[in-house]
Amino acid sequence: MSPYRDNGPHKSSDDDGDTFRLTKKNGSLYQKAMKLSFQQALLSHLDAHGESLRSIALATGVSYEQLKKVKQRGGSTNLEDAVRVANFFGKTIEEFLGDASARERLEILDLYNQLGKQEQDHLLATARAFAASRPKPE
Repeated sequence: MSPYRDNGPHKSSDDDGDTFRLTKKNGSLYQKAMKLSFQQALLSHLDAHGESLRSIALATGVSYEQLKKVKQRGGSTNLEDAVRVANFFGKTIEEFLGDASARERLEILDLYNQLGKQEQDHLLATARAFAASRPKPE
C-alpha cells in the first residue's frame, strides 16, 4: 500500500461549477452532491463562469453591495434575491446550492405564505408539537 494513498472525501467541481464530494466506497469513487451555503455556491459559480458581481447585480436587480457582503463575509440574502442569482446562472436555487430537498422547503414556504395569520399560527404550533415529539438523535 502506498504511503500517499488517500481514501478520504475530496471536493471537486464539474464543468458547470457544481461541487461534489468524491468519496471512496467499496474501492471505487462515487459522487455525492453537496449542499452548499449561498456564499460557497456564489464563489463556486463566480469562479466557474468568470462573472463579476457587478454584471450579476445589473442583470438580476440584486444590489452589488449585497452580493459583495455575501462574497466577502458570508452575509445572507433573501430568498427572492437568491433565486434571481441562481437563475442568472441558469439554475434553480436547489441546483445552485446542490440541494435536492430545497424545492420541498420552498414549496412549504410558498404554501405557508398563502395561509391567513390564524392558519399560519395553527400550522406552526402543529409543526412544533410534531418536532418535539420525535426522539432526539444520540
